[in-house]
Amino acid sequence: MLRVQNVHGRLVYYISGYDPIRQRRYRELYRKQAARQATISGYTIQVLPKARIGSFGWRVVSEMTSQPVVNDFDVLQ
Repeated sequence: MLRVQNVHGRLVYYISGYDPIRQRRYRELYRKQAARQATISGYTIQVLPKARIGSFGWRVVSEMTSQPVVNDFDVLQ
């Protein structure tokens, strides 16, 4: 029997230095492209400041098919 599990959030690590794009530029690129995709697909998305204190990062809050999802992006240095 297949069990369906809903995703409510995730933690994403950005490894600084692995990608030639700097972390602030990557966040802005993510913010712009996520907004465009949300408009096309009909869901809501917000890119917010990081919720936890520490290294650089950001939080993404979205709602797809009436299901809220929170993603935290942490930059590892």
